[in-house]
Amino acid sequence: MARCGIILCLLFGVVSRTEAQWQSIGTDRGSVDVYVPENSSGKQLPLAIGLHAYSNSGFILESTMQMQSVAEDRQVILCYPNGTLGFLFLRFWNATFACCGPTTGVDDSGYLRALIEQLQATFEIDPRHIHLFGYSNGGFMANRMACDHSDVVASVASFAGGSWLDPANCPAEDPVSVLLVHGTEDAVIQYNGGTLPLIPGVGPYPSHEQSVEHWKSLHSCEDESVFESTIDLHESLAGEETVVRQYGDCRSGVTVESWSVQGLGHLPVWSNFNLSGALMDWLLAHPKPAPCDCRGDVNTDCEVNFEDLTILLSGWSGNGQADVNQDGICDFEDLLIVLSAFGSSCG
Repeated sequence: MARCGIILCLLFGVVSRTEAQWQSIGTDRGSVDVYVPENSSGKQLPLAIGLHAYSNSGFILESTMQMQSVAEDRQVILCYPNGTLGFLFLRFWNATFACCGPTTGVDDSGYLRALIEQLQATFEIDPRHIHLFGYSNGGFMANRMACDHSDVVASVASFAGGSWLDPANCPAEDPVSVLLVHGTEDAVIQYNGGTLPLIPGVGPYPSHEQSVEHWKSLHSCEDESVFESTIDLHESLAGEETVVRQYGDCRSGVTVESWSVQGLGHLPVWSNFNLSGALMDWLLAHPKPAPCDCRGDVNTDCEVNFEDLTILLSGWSGNGQADVNQDGICDFEDLLIVLSAFGSSCG
């Protein structure tokens, strides 16, 4: 998938790398390419990890999306890991049962989490700005990372990918903003859902709308909060071909957003597709919510309510989470703090 036309890009030198700013770090799977913007020393920068399509590589993803110049302009550390060589020596990410290595047992989720931690230890990265974007199989993997590692991932963007068919497989406990971009005429990862042929052991994948509903439900987004608009992403398609639906009234202030590109297939003419800058800007606009600092907010959900009171009473006389004033015991002083702040919110 996504191979046609890419070889031509490589042959004619679409990629322009300033090698002085590209670095390689060693991992259990070999070296990983990392781009560090100029004049960034001493500053915490956002991190964006790009996840390639099935049969492709990180190098090919950069050659098509041309994110280097975007990362330099926005001052973002850019990283391109590679999936595992599998069936017919084609690289894949074991993202979901549908795409694209469910019978292999490869733990790509754990590998990418370890990579994020290694990047944090190596470079100066803003912990509120850890983002992933992916194309096709990489889009599925970006969704998987939002499910499995919501404690560190701020936002993800998926182009021509999707989430789990069964939302029960997505344990995301912390808020993550999600952007889902899909062409309505995609014949590979179909807009209305389907099953990939020729790849051993895969199951069905959800439609674009099912993936959107999954994230809306998980983050308790209100349908009444939707903001609809149109934008022009692809120069070869007439008018403002992309229908945008933004759900903003979600828990902890995160956003779930759908971009439906009318008339677009699986492999766009990348030189006419103005996705890269728009995608990066969206990711950067959706960091992790700032930490809460509510006096009396025992469960740190940015609100002081009955849940906090219940936790406090269940921990009475102990010295754990319910010890609001940290004096070594949960007692009437802590109860007074919670009651005095009852009904307030922050964040």
